[in-house]
Amino acid sequence: MADPPDHLLEIFWVEATEYLGTLNQLLLQMEVAPEAERHTHLREVSRIAHSLKGAARTVGLKTIEALAHQMEDVFDLMLAGQVDLTPEICDTLYDGLDLIQGFSDGGEADPDGINQVLERLSGFALAAPPPEGNAAPPPDRTKRQTLIIDPIPQAEPLPPPSLRPGDDTVRVSISKLDEVMGQVSELLVARMHSEQRRRDLQYLLQEHHRWQRRWRKARSAYIRTVRRLRGSVNGSGDMADLLEFLDATQHYMSQSRRDLTALNRALAQDTLYLATLADKLQADIAAVRMLPFDTILGPFQRMVRDLARDSGKEVELVIQGAGVELDKHVLEALKDPLMHLLRNAVDHGIELPATRVAAGKLPKGTITLNVTSRGNDIQVSVGDDGRGIDPDLVRQRALEAGIIGATEAETLSPDEAAALIFVPRFSTASQVTTISGRGVGLDVVQQRIEGLRGRIWLENTPGQGAIFHMVVPVSLTRIHCLLVRIGAEVYAVPLTAVARISALGEDEVFFVDNRPMIRVSNRPTPLIHLADVLERSGPRGALDETTPILVLRSTERAVAFIVDELLNEQELVLKALGAELSRVRNVAGAALLGTGEVVIVLNTSDLIKSARRSGPLEPPNAVARTPIPADERPPLPHILIVDDSLTTRTLEKNILEAAGYHVRTATDGEEALRALIEEPCHIIVTDVEMPNMDGFELTQRVKEDARWRHIPVILVTSRDSSADRERGYRAGADAYLVKTRFDQDELLQMIEQMV
Repeated sequence: MADPPDHLLEIFWVEATEYLGTLNQLLLQMEVAPEAERHTHLREVSRIAHSLKGAARTVGLKTIEALAHQMEDVFDLMLAGQVDLTPEICDTLYDGLDLIQGFSDGGEADPDGINQVLERLSGFALAAPPPEGNAAPPPDRTKRQTLIIDPIPQAEPLPPPSLRPGDDTVRVSISKLDEVMGQVSELLVARMHSEQRRRDLQYLLQEHHRWQRRWRKARSAYIRTVRRLRGSVNGSGDMADLLEFLDATQHYMSQSRRDLTALNRALAQDTLYLATLADKLQADIAAVRMLPFDTILGPFQRMVRDLARDSGKEVELVIQGAGVELDKHVLEALKDPLMHLLRNAVDHGIELPATRVAAGKLPKGTITLNVTSRGNDIQVSVGDDGRGIDPDLVRQRALEAGIIGATEAETLSPDEAAALIFVPRFSTASQVTTISGRGVGLDVVQQRIEGLRGRIWLENTPGQGAIFHMVVPVSLTRIHCLLVRIGAEVYAVPLTAVARISALGEDEVFFVDNRPMIRVSNRPTPLIHLADVLERSGPRGALDETTPILVLRSTERAVAFIVDELLNEQELVLKALGAELSRVRNVAGAALLGTGEVVIVLNTSDLIKSARRSGPLEPPNAVARTPIPADERPPLPHILIVDDSLTTRTLEKNILEAAGYHVRTATDGEEALRALIEEPCHIIVTDVEMPNMDGFELTQRVKEDARWRHIPVILVTSRDSSADRERGYRAGADAYLVKTRFDQDELLQMIEQMV
């Protein structure tokens, strides 16, 4: 057979890709579906294999024809009930599909691999019992054991055809759509210019109105002057000309007011029409670029299935929201991060069946991929019901790797410790495997998501599972920003990273190691001038309760930035800076405002990293308020920590000092009583099990003494029985915190309420 025309091969490869995707998806569904529901899927996969075989025969691709033919035979035998759907058969069918996919991607033929797959498929058919009434298998089965493999005609993948037969559609390359989208973006800029011109006109109307009001105030004097002078000037001379001019001015003022109002109304209508047209045009073009999420899900399902089988685990992948659509570029950029998270979920998250059963779980683990639409953003969550992330293990590995120091390791909350998995080169794997343990992982995932102007964070429950949440924009061309002023410059901050916008609260700033901090969600958060991070010169204004604060968050880290002014929220068209400036620190791109002014769009993840490297604010400049006389200042809270464990004392002391409290420590109840005699405190945080005097007795002694009974006592203990809790409350404890569930935020919140 002569080589088929190129356009026919183009059509075949497009069609074959669709067939392969459907076969992979249906085969995966058949593996997990109840036996009663497989029959419908079997008919469909047999039909598709038959169509693929016929299409390959048409273009003379005998290797693909042979593979599809043998797969069709296996499916037909399953339909007849002569062959069961076993994992071994599924593995071979997947291998056959992968071979065909390799040809479609431009790979070279591997005769040995192809023959092995064909022989295995043929072996399944030959081993099947004959149908009732037949003494031997059909003759054509034995003939399929002798296989001749022809080379695939092309070594490079061909571009998609411009026209598919039978469809009233035209295939357009993404580059052309990008070009059209760029032109639409210019139309959006023109719309912003039009809106600005309307605002300029409204300002002129206001000025005209003020002029008119001033004229009305002077009008009475004008009328009196006209009456007094009308007769004396006899309608001639300079005064007559002046009076005539004033009359004409009054008429002109009224007419110009009417004309300006009509022009403003017409411009408003034109601007609204332009805005509607531009929005609809962009939405229509964006819709052409939008693809449902399920277009990239086929490889994920296969990968999870294969990894689970290789590691001896039972895993089900549940996908929710697969029909949600987003821009093709965003969708393609999400492939690698999702692939990595799913691999980690199988390797690190889901336990072996025996381990799960011992922990009271079902032997089969579940990985959930959930996609939801959030207006201009898409949230993608990858979670599992496995072992979760052990924050203590992460903290220890980070300490051993030198990522954190000993003091920071003790002060990190469980959530903050777990978030260290996003640090470059971090790994908890005990050995290198083909799946994990190479130290290249979640930091790359974070970089990819932040490269999409998105955000990723972790929701972790040790022993129960972990969920990685990612929020990315639906499209990369339009961006919702908050405009801020730094000195004389205006900058745009993407709203997806903004966690809080507020003024600085009175007495809200405290210092830790000479660094100013504020509390955000009860957590100490660094405070820094955005101008310092951007290396902008100029004076720094004194801070008071009117100072605007912008809190930005990336992963589990947050930084509060001081800005000179918060302006407004705007939707901007982001423009890339070009290859030469593609990676300027702290800068994501640029955009045009309606005034024609160019504004820099900031890279929020870079800002947070730069802020954490920046030096601290000087304490004298940090809080410049009216001095309060010493005798009128409220006393800073003093806390007494009582625990015989040095590690626990140090951890609690660092947590509380970082939150701005004065802290003293004692090793047991007797030492605590001596400390109270020397200097009373505002709150006592004590352990229960201690030598000499335990926490119960200490609490009782404090509450029985008139000097101290007003002091709240928090018992922090490993005892979680109702009897111990009741005994603590009988002794007079104001709160009871169990160490096994110890949470930094809970302790801080409890102390803050008592203060």
